[in-house]
Amino acid sequence: MSLTAICLMAGALTVKVPATHFTLVWRHSIEKIDWSEDYVIKGDKLFLKAAHVQGDGAGMEPPPDSVFDPVNAYWTYHPKLPLLPELNLARSHFTQDYRLCIDGKCTSMNDLVPIAAGGSLTVKPCTP
Repeated sequence: MSLTAICLMAGALTVKVPATHFTLVWRHSIEKIDWSEDYVIKGDKLFLKAAHVQGDGAGMEPPPDSVFDPVNAYWTYHPKLPLLPELNLARSHFTQDYRLCIDGKCTSMNDLVPIAAGGSLTVKPCTP
């Protein structure tokens, strides 16, 4: 069976979102700049294809192999990580929530899985 969705899980709540790839975007709580990561489902794991950051500061320095895109004002790099079984995201009422982007359309995670369902959120490949 093909895993062509991502499951967003918080507490007892699970929401399935059809996708074979997605971008996760969040805003740094101090620097107020965006960071994003592009993921692709590979089998039952997640592959981090690329990461993008708008600037540096407070632990957000782009790695030395980053390339700057002057049109979009982002530094892009390709992390060398193994395939990941899941992502575990910490969420708070005091910061802007993560956004899930699929094919250029972004939705606040809170609109998909309310923070009230649980402070942490697990993202992993699943069947639709």
